[in-house]
Amino acid sequence: MVKVKICGLTRREDLDLAGELGADFAGFVFAPSSPRYVRPEEAATRLAPARKSGFCARIGVFVNERPERIREIFRLCRLDIVQLHGNESPAYCRALKLPYWKVLRPENAGDLKRMEDYPEAVILLDKIVAGAWGGTGRPIDPALLDEAAKTGRRIIIAGGVSSENLESALARRPYGLDLSSSLEERPGVKNAERMRTFFLRKKQIEEKFKPKARP
Repeated sequence: MVKVKICGLTRREDLDLAGELGADFAGFVFAPSSPRYVRPEEAATRLAPARKSGFCARIGVFVNERPERIREIFRLCRLDIVQLHGNESPAYCRALKLPYWKVLRPENAGDLKRMEDYPEAVILLDKIVAGAWGGTGRPIDPALLDEAAKTGRRIIIAGGVSSENLESALARRPYGLDLSSSLEERPGVKNAERMRTFFLRKKQIEEKFKPKARP
């Protein structure tokens, strides 16, 4: 089963619905420049879900943040994983000594070699867009996703994933999918109907992909 991360959460009702529908990860953006930014203190109180049925693992999204600040927020918000969305070097990532995902924005197949610099990380591939670190809803080149799949690494596809192109994304058998803007009414505010439609569509497609039982 391909895992799903719902990112850019700012409201408790959206977080609860994500867990109810079967999301595996809940993403909170701690980069102040983002329109989906949520204050760590708010995420630690109003948005912190109990670890119960439907619980989503908590992912904190950071962009070129100071390591000591990441560790502070990791403890405060009881995060499970940090997602490093900036220019963080391999040495920086290792020095954090925290479970992490590394975001890469390749322009060509040669850029995918950078995955080798982060051997212990889940790699999230996003579209490179000038002036933006993510959350643009722009899809990455499918040819790059195909090349990345050949490496055998755990890959998460981000950028423009939606109910409309879901079958194509699932056919690549990624580790996971990262959704944000395609499920929104506006930045940080999810649309409940779009969320329900996405998870229903995912279930239908995965049923179709299941191997047929032999007679």
